Amino acid sequence: SDQAIVITNYAYWLASHRYGQGLVQVSRLFCDEAHAVADQIASACQLRVPGHEVKGRAPKTIDGWRLWASQQIVEGATDDRDVIGRLRVRTRRERYETMQHRLGKGWAWAQDGDQYLFEPIDVRALTGLLFDHVTHATLLSATVTRHTIETLLGLSPSDVTYHQVAMRFPLE
Repeated sequence: SDQAIVITNYAYWLASHRYGQGLVQVSRLFCDEAHAVADQIASACQLRVPGHEVKGRAPKTIDGWRLWASQQIVEGATDDRDVIGRLRVRTRRERYETMQHRLGKGWAWAQDGDQYLFEPIDVRALTGLLFDHVTHATLLSATVTRHTIETLLGLSPSDVTYHQVAMRFPLE
């Protein structure tokens, strides 16, 4: 068969779809350790803002951070002395645009040392990063539950088929 076979981990698969065009078109995606899919998506969508970029007092709410990000875009820092400076400005601008458009009700933030960390706590709107580019997905896990699949990932019960196999190891 001339079908592409890709073996990768969650982090690379998700990053390739978040920051680029993805890998190749695959018809079937196998996700091992599926009980961790929501955490993997949340981790892949994390945003970090270095403390030195926050001049003055840090916002106290998610809406405040969105407004702050909008102001940073308008101010548009420039550092075009060299390639690294231009890349730094572009990376910063992309982060602010992501904050402006994605931060909302399903996100949380905390100060983590000298930076601010933002992460989605509700990944249902972000599962496309994992599933949009495949025809079929098979999620495998010894401990995945319907709650994970239907509530945390937001997959419709009508789109999911469950298969349970007998335990092969003694519980003890």
